[in-house]
Amino acid sequence: MAASLETYLAAAAVAAVGGWLAFRLKGTKAPAPNPQASVRALGDLLEELRRTSKSMTESLDRRAAELKVLVAEADRRLEALKAAPSPTVPSAPAPAASVPDLAVDVSPEMKAVFDSVYEQADRGRPVTDIARETGLNKTAVTLILGLREMHRPPAPDAAPGRTGAPR
Repeated sequence: MAASLETYLAAAAVAAVGGWLAFRLKGTKAPAPNPQASVRALGDLLEELRRTSKSMTESLDRRAAELKVLVAEADRRLEALKAAPSPTVPSAPAPAASVPDLAVDVSPEMKAVFDSVYEQADRGRPVTDIARETGLNKTAVTLILGLREMHRPPAPDAAPGRTGAPR
């Protein structure tokens, strides 16, 4: 890959210099009758071309070196990701839970709304969809789900400090 990149960069530099020369020479008048002046002007153009090509080559070399460093870093990170253990995904969602006992009287209508929120969350639906379906706002849906998580006993396979509350 490095050889093809260098070849591409060299070709781009030659094309750029050629385009620059064509642009530069387009505006010049017919050669002067004095051959010494023409030779001197051509020498000046060649010197300017050398300086420009040297500057472009140095810039391309710097960028190629930066790219090599970035590719090496990306390769290192990719290897680290491959070596890292993959996270485990639960095989099945938790069963739908009824309204937790909050020591508060809840009307049958609200209980039905809570159960609908829980059921949809357990199926993996996003909070925005649940809110739209139940007529609640996203904050209320998030609060209902959070209350359920606060009153639900921790799952035996849950990681410490994780509630598993849907977002």
